Parts: sequence; structure tokens; C-alpha cells
Amino acid sequence: MALRGMLFHQQLLLGLIILAATATAASQDSQPNSSCIYCGSLCIHYPFGTRSSHYLDESFLINCENTSGTPKPTLGYDQNLEVLNISLEGELRLSTSVT
Repeated sequence: MALRGMLFHQQLLLGLIILAATATAASQDSQPNSSCIYCGSLCIHYPFGTRSSHYLDESFLINCENTSGTPKPTLGYDQNLEVLNISLEGELRLSTSVT
């Protein structure tokens, strides 16, 4: 009887380990990629992104325009707001022309 109890506890422990490993893998797959995506020399980290499902919402979209031969990151759909820097501390530096 003691042997059956030990086997049961070992099987239960193994089941819990497998369940925990599966849950960890699933949660990592559902989170956006935290690696850097480049547009020219600008490193773009989440919550910003250049492709659908790579940014938090539409306001975090960075367009990487390459019409002049040099990639130019712009914020959202407004081509007048060039992104100069995105810091990991949450600062976004923009450049815009003043007329």
C-alpha cells in the first residue's frame, strides 16, 4: 500500500510539472515578440511595432517608409511625424516640420 501511495504522489508530481511547462510555453507564445525590429537605425520594441499584432494598438504603429532609399520611421499614418528615438523607459522622440 505504501508503494502505491508513493507511485501516486510521483505521478501527481509529474503531471503537475507537465501542466506547468505547458502553461509556460502557451503564455510565451501569446505574448508579442520582445526582440528589436529595425527601421533604418531605429530599434523598435514592443509596445511599438511595424506589423499587425506586433504593436499594442493602432496608436503604437510605426510605419517604415523606404521611398527615398533610406528607411524613415513615422508614427502611425501621419507621415509628418518622423520617429527619432524610442527609449525603453517609455520616451518617444519625434520630429515634425513647422510651417
